[in-house]
Amino acid sequence: MNETMVCKFRIVAAALMVCFVQQSIFALPASASLDEVEELNRQILLKEVELERFSINFRKYNNIQGRWRGWRYFAFQEANAGMTAAGLTTQLVDRQRVIRNANVFNVNSSGKISYEPNGVNRVTQEKGLILQMVGQTVGAVGSGIELGINLHHGHAAHKKGYGSKESISFVLALRDQINALFEKRAAAVTAAHLESDELAIAQAEEAVLRDITDMGLQEYADYHVAAKRFRAFQDSLYVFDIAKNTTGAVGNLVNVVQTHERRPHLSGGAGVLTLTSGALIMFTPLLAQGVGKLVASSHKRALRQVVAGISPHTVDELEVHRRELNALLNKSPHSDQSIASSSKSVALLSAYDLEASQRRKQFALSTREIRAGTRSATENVRAGLFVGSTKVALGVTNIVAGWHLTHYPHKINSLVQGGTIAYASGAYFAVGENLRLRIVDEVNRKRLGARSELPAQVLAEKLKALDQLECDLKACAASESKVD
Repeated sequence: MNETMVCKFRIVAAALMVCFVQQSIFALPASASLDEVEELNRQILLKEVELERFSINFRKYNNIQGRWRGWRYFAFQEANAGMTAAGLTTQLVDRQRVIRNANVFNVNSSGKISYEPNGVNRVTQEKGLILQMVGQTVGAVGSGIELGINLHHGHAAHKKGYGSKESISFVLALRDQINALFEKRAAAVTAAHLESDELAIAQAEEAVLRDITDMGLQEYADYHVAAKRFRAFQDSLYVFDIAKNTTGAVGNLVNVVQTHERRPHLSGGAGVLTLTSGALIMFTPLLAQGVGKLVASSHKRALRQVVAGISPHTVDELEVHRRELNALLNKSPHSDQSIASSSKSVALLSAYDLEASQRRKQFALSTREIRAGTRSATENVRAGLFVGSTKVALGVTNIVAGWHLTHYPHKINSLVQGGTIAYASGAYFAVGENLRLRIVDEVNRKRLGARSELPAQVLAEKLKALDQLECDLKACAASESKVD
């Protein structure tokens, strides 16, 4: 009887031992899988931080404007407009003198009185033309300097690894790494054999991580396209500035020759150049915008691989998923032992909160560019149409005068006077508009700077927040390894 009881006891003990061993065999891998899920969450966030930092630096190095570019460009373009206006005024006053007094009385040495037609003062006219020519040369030089600075910044960005091809290759490689981490995470979640509430938390975490990752890739693509579009737009403005000022200066030079050598027919050729310069002023903003759109379309095609398969996400969607995750964490029945309530998950949740709040500032920044301060009056569509049309009027009067009225000096003077008045009004408008733009830009800079909302300030704040987030995540990993 005793032997039978001992045998039963041993069987029961053996069965309990087998059960314990089986539980241990399944429990250890599950615990390891949970730890792996947490670690993969952290690694995905660290990769997201790396992507965010790269996007911000790409934007910085590919869209450098400089604090003093606005003032520098203003000085050159204001000198151009001011000297042009002064030269036109000099000519205008002299031509008006002739219009008021079409004929003059002359008394020769013998005392004979004669009645002769009045004429413009050639020296005065040449001075006015030279003033305009010098002003337009100054404007072309200023645009050339700004274009050269942009080319230098572009070369520097390329050397730092923020060129178009290099940056796309880097982001694609980073995307592949993140996708590989998501695949590992899915395998770890499957291996953990989670209960329904824990599985819901793991899935909610993945939704947040997907939001952050997809938004990071989309934001990089948006930054890339916006930076390249604005750079192409701005460089085109400078190139067209050089073209319109050069043609205008050459036209004035031809007029100087025709005035000095008394060859009025040359005024027609000068008028063609003046008309061309005016047309460039009129259409430069539209042409530059067209170039920017073409460049943006080209880069969008190059970025298709970066955003392929990405669902469009917004900050509001990220907030919704974050709140869902937070709600699941709070109502989890396994709050003491589940992965949802571990210190690592809490750290990740705070990272989500930080990421969401910072993204709101980042999106606000993307709609605010300080561009007006680095442009001149004639680079605005409406202002360009007005100023350019006044110069076209002067060009037309010169063409008619040079090719159809060479034998009628008084008609030439009256006709060209009308064109001179028109273009002088455009030049004085440009002087005032350039000054207005400069004042507005400085007021905006002061206002945004006081609120720490200048683009450079917001980017610096974002980089600082990313550095802190990365430090927290790495510190969390270090503390967990010490505990292990």
